[in-house]
Amino acid sequence: GPQVPHVAIQRLADLPVIGPIFFDQNPVVYLSLVAVMMVWAFIFRTQPGLKLQGLGERPAAAYVRGVNVTAMRYLYTLIGGAMVGLGGASFSLMVKPGWARPYGIEGTGWIALAIVIFGGWHPIRAALGAFLFIALQTAVNFLQGLMPDVPTQIFSTLPFPVMILTLVLVTIGNADWTKQVLNRLPEGLRRFLIGTIKTLQTSPPASLGTIFKKE
Repeated sequence: GPQVPHVAIQRLADLPVIGPIFFDQNPVVYLSLVAVMMVWAFIFRTQPGLKLQGLGERPAAAYVRGVNVTAMRYLYTLIGGAMVGLGGASFSLMVKPGWARPYGIEGTGWIALAIVIFGGWHPIRAALGAFLFIALQTAVNFLQGLMPDVPTQIFSTLPFPVMILTLVLVTIGNADWTKQVLNRLPEGLRRFLIGTIKTLQTSPPASLGTIFKKE
């Protein structure tokens, strides 16, 4: 099927290691990096972005300030859905051309949701989480070459439970029994895990999933 060709950035693409990764990609990858920074700037550095945060945190307060909460929620949902659709189209044109099964795009949406939670509902951290997931998949392909006797199904599914276990660890990080288990670990490992949990633990928007009703 049709594919989007790579566009190498002169000189930068020749840099060791990082050159092929960041500067020899297709145009959509470059646009996605720009989009992440634009979304961050919009949410945290503009007045409409502050209103958007209000829709998720305190919709009643946003309504008092004159924001049409329901209409704006629909608008941003449509924008988010359009971006998800663009991501699906990009996957079929660049990552794995076509819609063949198995190992197509099915199930990727759940991973995207997990990455959003993993990223603490922050656009830049979510993007870094996506890069981490891809890095895990790349590492798995490398390990498959080193250990050809291991079934490919084990390596191909390995990044998924790693992400799920990370989310579980973040979710149960404040439980008493979790703290007891961590206290039994070696000092260095314990500090690393506690630091990782604290870094990743971020509360979702306070009004996420709630219906706004005018009073």
